Amino acid sequence: MGYFCTTRNNEILFFGGWCGHDICYHNDVNSFNSLTYEWSNIIPTSDAVMKRGFGGMVCLESMGTEYLFMIGGTGSTPTTYQSQYQYFQLDTGHIHTNEQNLLNISTRQWIVPTISGQYCPPISGFAIQKVTNNKAIMFGGSVTSGDNRNDVIVNTVYTCQLQSDSTIHWESVKGPVVPASVQWPMERRLHAITGIISDSPTLVMIGGEGKDGLVNDSWLLNTSQYQWSKIDLPESVTSRDTHSLSSIMMSPDCVWLVVVGGGAATEWEDVGRGYKEPFSDYITDPNITMLIELVLREGEWKHGLRVSDVNETSLQEALLEASQQDKTRVEPVKEAKLSLTKEELSTGPTDGTFYEDNDDLKGEEKEEEQTTKTKQTAIQEKYEKLKANVIMLTNEKLQLQDKLESSISENEKLKLQISDKDKLLAKFMKERVAVKEMISVGIQFHYIVPSVDNLEYLSDVNIASKKLFLIQGDRPQLLNWEKYGLRIGVSGGSLLSTETAEVAVVALVGGQFVFPKNTVLVSAVYAVSISRPLLKALRLEMQHCIDLSRGVKTKYLKFAIAPVSTPSLPYQFSFVDGGEFSEGKWYGSIYREKFCLVGIVGSLTNGERGGDQEEQEEKENEDHDNGRNENGGARLQYLQGDAAREQQGAANVEQKEEGEGDVKQKIEERGLEKRGEGEKQKQETKGQNTLPGDNDKEKSSTGVSESMTYAGIVYYEVKGVEDLVTFAAAKNLNALLEYLKDYHSKAEMGQNVYFCFNDSSKYIELMMDEPQTEPFTGWKIKPHFRPCRLRQKDINNFGKKDYPLPPSCLISVYGSPAPGTEAMLHYAIPLDGVDEPVTIFIHRSLRNAPQHPLSASATTAVQTGVQASPIVSSVDSSLVPTTPMEIRRAEVIPEVAYRVMLECIPGIRRCGIDLHFLAEKLLEKKVINNRQRKKATDEHSGHTTDQRMDQLLDIIKDSVQQEGKVFEYILEILKDEDTILANKLYDDMINKYEQHR
Repeated sequence: MGYFCTTRNNEILFFGGWCGHDICYHNDVNSFNSLTYEWSNIIPTSDAVMKRGFGGMVCLESMGTEYLFMIGGTGSTPTTYQSQYQYFQLDTGHIHTNEQNLLNISTRQWIVPTISGQYCPPISGFAIQKVTNNKAIMFGGSVTSGDNRNDVIVNTVYTCQLQSDSTIHWESVKGPVVPASVQWPMERRLHAITGIISDSPTLVMIGGEGKDGLVNDSWLLNTSQYQWSKIDLPESVTSRDTHSLSSIMMSPDCVWLVVVGGGAATEWEDVGRGYKEPFSDYITDPNITMLIELVLREGEWKHGLRVSDVNETSLQEALLEASQQDKTRVEPVKEAKLSLTKEELSTGPTDGTFYEDNDDLKGEEKEEEQTTKTKQTAIQEKYEKLKANVIMLTNEKLQLQDKLESSISENEKLKLQISDKDKLLAKFMKERVAVKEMISVGIQFHYIVPSVDNLEYLSDVNIASKKLFLIQGDRPQLLNWEKYGLRIGVSGGSLLSTETAEVAVVALVGGQFVFPKNTVLVSAVYAVSISRPLLKALRLEMQHCIDLSRGVKTKYLKFAIAPVSTPSLPYQFSFVDGGEFSEGKWYGSIYREKFCLVGIVGSLTNGERGGDQEEQEEKENEDHDNGRNENGGARLQYLQGDAAREQQGAANVEQKEEGEGDVKQKIEERGLEKRGEGEKQKQETKGQNTLPGDNDKEKSSTGVSESMTYAGIVYYEVKGVEDLVTFAAAKNLNALLEYLKDYHSKAEMGQNVYFCFNDSSKYIELMMDEPQTEPFTGWKIKPHFRPCRLRQKDINNFGKKDYPLPPSCLISVYGSPAPGTEAMLHYAIPLDGVDEPVTIFIHRSLRNAPQHPLSASATTAVQTGVQASPIVSSVDSSLVPTTPMEIRRAEVIPEVAYRVMLECIPGIRRCGIDLHFLAEKLLEKKVINNRQRKKATDEHSGHTTDQRMDQLLDIIKDSVQQEGKVFEYILEILKDEDTILANKLYDDMINKYEQHR
């Protein structure tokens, strides 16, 4: 809804519009052929222009080339802001704008026009109409108030003229200062305007919404002098808004107006408690379609016939009514003459002249009556001839339009073929040059890499995301990708006004990277390429995780680059001059003309000690840490799998039937013992810090390591009868956190915290045995390894070749179903080793016993938003399911599930599940890949929806036969569908599974 619409020859063109949910807008261009009744997509939805609706569009022509001109509207946040336009964010989150775009219909290329004159502010709900080949007039609409909260309805007239292929000139025609001095329509929006083609083009405006409701009037605008005049039309025609209005020229002196649809007046409904809500009904029969006849009499357009239903019968009735009206106008003239004759008779002479005069009057009357009949007959014949001529001319016009359309179509095809050949030739030439001069020329995005999805020149890297931006014209632009920690500034004059360039960006969180010695990566790594050379350098603004307010000097932060094309891995990074960092800012900037891999690194030492000595001490510290941790640290524990977790879980088994008081007492004793060990360790550390070598180390530190900021996030997953809690940590970088979020995409996200390591610690530890202030009777909280530590080195190295998994601590949480168990768990876990006190909380609620033997884990997964999975082996032996009911929950027999699927396939077709929804869910569960999803949802593949659904169901059947877990996924999907048919099928599949089992 809210799409832009205009006509061109036999085509009706549509742009953008609102989906009707959230802030979801489009900017695709589609065409409907009124002769063949066929749709075609001209431009798909992209980031080239702002996605929006509720604006206006006309088709203009310049030097034989046709353009679609879009103006204003309301939409979603644009990817690229154009500096010559305004963008106001409303309280609802929608963006109000006056952005203007040109689309070359022949080449199908977007153009950012150059604007001159006085043009409108951000506006929507207006009406715009073409008056000449290159000129249009706009009236009314609503603009944003100064506080960006309310809409202000206006009655200003604007004219826009396409002066060249990229220049739009605007003029403003405001209303009179004294409203009564000149006729001028009141403020309105959601009205409709159409044009009357004549010697002096005239616009007709009907209806709309004013400040106090429907305006209920109609106006004519003389476009040569910009003079308004009111015209009276029936209320059934004018009392509406959001309607359409078209004009059909029947003759130079007769035009038909067709009004379709719209909304009626707003009414208020009492909803109780003294509150009322506005609502309005749509126009319905018999007034949904109205036909109005305007005729030109004495140089003015006036209302003639009105027909509510456009058909031959009603037209004949209308003509008969017009004939009766002509007779009615003649009768008073006759009666007046007859009355005058009688008066003369009564006062005149009584001699024979009276009879003579009377005979003369009768003869004149008969003659006049005969003349009137003759005139009526002549008029009727003339009208019939004109009508026949109009039909003949209309047919000839349609034939000529068809021939012209065919010629234009052939011409456009030839142009496209020539353009394609030119592009192909240019591509081959560029590839030839690129192969010979790869090192000096750099990467040309169009010719080496066809799209952002085929960045094959990057290998052995961890990709967080990819993005494609569009640079248009010579205006300054800001390409905003802060979601992944990057902003790109484009200076004015980087391109010519008619040129367009594409910028492809890839955010990398790791790979086979080698940075200069004694440095640490403090940002994500970005691969940037551009489709054509720019006249000015781009400004890259990249996020880093160093808190510069903690006393770190900006000189210890530097940009490092590496060539994308390398004969052998790893990628070798080296320093590059020109970076700029500011205190209190989390972004550093640098200007680049040649593009490659770019990152920000921080120097760990200030050059007083050599790199070899630093590496030797780091190795000794690492060996020392490994000696203290018998299990080899967090990463080794994670990789050891279920066997290690079972051993650790068995070592930490607590006595059953132990009272809550005894548990608290033991935890407090462990806490005192832990704090005692901590004090002793601090004393030892204090003594060690007095060594001369360590004093040198403190002097040589730059403070970068101590000022790095980190983020910790808690995730919850359902694992059989228990909950698996994961505490993951990473550098506080948007790209890393988004990558971490995707890694745990099937988990429920809990709280997140931000922290820095303290000066004396090289790890953070989750203090699991800290005394609790909240009761936790009946709950068991068990880490998968002890001590539960995450080393700073592991967190910093996450994303590198040897560190593919995010550092994390795993904790199993189980709530006993026995009576007396606390319904809610709120377990505090302080973090040790951070500069400021931080405590995370495990917050869980006790589960209810499942009703269905097979669907218990699937139902729990639907309720918590995560995927169901089997029971983890790290739980106590007392928690392992032993009853037949629990054993059946933990596994699905593929053979039985396959047999059930064969019987229930027709039910899946009948339950009305959406094909797109099913494909997305199967992709999420990795039952199908992205290629199969696209094939299943492709509306233009040549297969019907039922055929594509059958192909998807065949994949499901084969997958169930190989992996029983897919059967549970189907049950989850049916549960998410939550309709009567889906729920019935859900129960039937479970019952059939139990029967066949």
